Amino acid sequence: CSGRDGTYSEEEDERRLRIARLLLECCSVPLSAKDANRQTVLHAAARSGHPKLLQYLMSAWKRAGDEGAIHIYPAGIKGGRYDWQDRWFRTPVHWAVLNGNVKALKVLLDGGCSPNPSRPKASIANRKTSAAVESPLEICERIYGFDSEKRREIQSLLNGYGDDRSLD
Repeated sequence: CSGRDGTYSEEEDERRLRIARLLLECCSVPLSAKDANRQTVLHAAARSGHPKLLQYLMSAWKRAGDEGAIHIYPAGIKGGRYDWQDRWFRTPVHWAVLNGNVKALKVLLDGGCSPNPSRPKASIANRKTSAAVESPLEICERIYGFDSEKRREIQSLLNGYGDDRSLD
């Protein structure tokens, strides 16, 4: 969550950034560690909507990939550098959309995340999750409806980064 009242807090973003730096730089916590839901720190930061934390993590992720510390798939194969999927086949972009974190979504897309990550084959998805396997645009439409400012903001970002499919 963001601030104590559920809104974005720059102070909270800074606090989380300091904690992440401490864990990654001083405690040797692996950047690509995943939780029981196969989510990385990028999923968590996107979900909680902290843009400074996301920028730092994406920079560290890029460095680690360039140095060979994290296996990075080429774009087009499993989504590329940042588009790691969790157990529901959702990427950090999906989680930013699900939680309405427009600033986090912009950071992710500016940093190179796909606005329309690849989907698994239906046969695989049906065996592994009962959750709907949706694109970020489909999630946006389902959650924010047709006539909301949040939907327009998110749709504009997703469409502006190379996905030419529109919900209109």
